[in-house]
Amino acid sequence: MFEELSDFANLPLLALVSVALSLLLMPALNAFSRFNERQADRYAFESVASVQPFISSMNKLAEQNLAERKPSKWVEWFFHSHPAISRRLAAAEEWAKRE
Repeated sequence: MFEELSDFANLPLLALVSVALSLLLMPALNAFSRFNERQADRYAFESVASVQPFISSMNKLAEQNLAERKPSKWVEWFFHSHPAISRRLAAAEEWAKRE
C-alpha cells in the first residue's frame, strides 16, 4: 500500500502512532513532573520560616485559576503534571505541624 516511509500518505499513520505513544507516555511523564513538584515544595518548606505564605498563595492560585482542589485520583494520575492543591496544602500543613 505504501511505497516508501516518506510517502505523504503515511501522514495519518504517523499522527495515529504519535497520539498512541503520547497517551502511553503521558502518565509516566506526569508522575515524574509531580515528583519534581513535591521536591520543589519540600525545598520551599525548608527555605522559609513559615509555610503560611505558601498555603495562602496556593489558595489564591486555586481561586484565580478556578482549579479543582481535589480531583479524582484517576484524573490526577493521568492528566495533572502538578500535585492537586489539596495534596500540596496537606503537605504544607503536615510540615508546619512537624516544625
